[in-house]
Amino acid sequence: MRHQESCFRRVHGALAIVAALGFLSAPADGQTSFSWPDTTVDVSQYTTIEECDAAAGRVAQGVASRDEFNSGNWRDTMPVDPRERLEPQSPLVVETVRRCTARFATVESAPLAYFSNLFTLYLVAGWDAKAAALVERRLAAVDPKADGELTAVIDSVARIYAAGGGSLVRPARTALAEEIIAKQSSRVNRVQRLRLYLALMLHTAPEWKTTDTARVQRVVSRAVAIADSLTEPERETLKRSKPLWVDLAIDQGQSFEQQLSAIIDETSGKGALDSLRRSTAAFVALKRDRWSRMTGRPSAAFVEPIGQRAPVIQGDFWIGRGNAAGPRPSPGRVSIVAIFAMAASDSYAGSLIPLRRLATRFPELEITVLEQSHGHFMVLKDSITPAKEAELTKRWLESFGLNAALAMTNTEYWRLPNHDTRRIDRTVANIDNYSFGKTFQHGILGSTFLVDAEGIVVEAIHSPLARYSEDDFAELIEVLLARRKANP
Repeated sequence: MRHQESCFRRVHGALAIVAALGFLSAPADGQTSFSWPDTTVDVSQYTTIEECDAAAGRVAQGVASRDEFNSGNWRDTMPVDPRERLEPQSPLVVETVRRCTARFATVESAPLAYFSNLFTLYLVAGWDAKAAALVERRLAAVDPKADGELTAVIDSVARIYAAGGGSLVRPARTALAEEIIAKQSSRVNRVQRLRLYLALMLHTAPEWKTTDTARVQRVVSRAVAIADSLTEPERETLKRSKPLWVDLAIDQGQSFEQQLSAIIDETSGKGALDSLRRSTAAFVALKRDRWSRMTGRPSAAFVEPIGQRAPVIQGDFWIGRGNAAGPRPSPGRVSIVAIFAMAASDSYAGSLIPLRRLATRFPELEITVLEQSHGHFMVLKDSITPAKEAELTKRWLESFGLNAALAMTNTEYWRLPNHDTRRIDRTVANIDNYSFGKTFQHGILGSTFLVDAEGIVVEAIHSPLARYSEDDFAELIEVLLARRKANP
């Protein structure tokens, strides 16, 4: 009881002090209740183009995050919808840009030092006439003899018009992208002109399946015509030049021929599918012919593995192939061979979910994942054996809903001397065999191959399958399965 009375006196005394300070008393005249200060950001007070550019990016990201939260869908794993490029930008982004960029709306006095940023902001704001006038100012400021600078400016304008490289511009102004190159490319030499058309082919590729193919054929024919007319010195100059499409992650240590092959794959269109319906040989011949015309080299020098026989997969530990103990890729089956180049990690989520969708869409499709032991599984190292790695990797694949066969290879390795002792893995047979005589370079995370029922490689990409490649693979798989049913 005394303890309770003591506690009561202490609390009562504390309340008395608080009351004396006025916190518990009735508000006196002139006093107001506490309210949170106004933290609304007024972008119209921003004074630099960089601040406006950053504000536009933040609002766009906020809109995207809100839409993801409301829909419950993680966009990084959803199929790419090329029609998004043709849809209007969010009104919240547009209004933010208009308010912030108002102080830079006079084209004649706008600073050219941040041309690309301001040009993008004008287009997002819907000020297309101002954007076109800004382009004329920028082009006029280029030294006519500076081919490299002029080419870079033309390419930047075309890329932004086409909503390429993650641009905020919506909808894409693809026709204007083509127009600026057609109008301005005559001011540069033929090597730079071809580089512009090659870049345009990639900038606009995601949109082609939702529009008519007339523009595709027009752009490709112009690029091929220029390539056909290049002299040998010009071809050597082209090989040595830095690709304009480096920002699209095409230039990842690949050769000039591999870069061109990637572009040709993007621009094959319905003609390539029609040839594949006839036969894989016709499909490969078309790809080789287009590559030959673009590079000026004989088709026999084609460096991609398309048209080659897929090597038989080796594995020390097989899980999930059921009772089928025969070779893989299995004869008579349309197959995907997915090579992973590092221990399981969340980096593969964007690949596993597209693979799962393809497996669900095409139950007849055979999928085999190739891995090699690394001495650990994610952060687990204690008591990890190659067999345990295989088991955990298979469970990890299934956690993403992918019920594919797994071939795990036991990796030979050596360790650096003390005090480093890091493990250095040696290459394994599957990686070597699927490098096709070292002409194919695997990406840092791996690579993906599509194989027809006769065991011939139809498609090969230098990375795990991504949402950006899913639709292309689906079209090819659909043709191969239909062809197999027609010719059992």
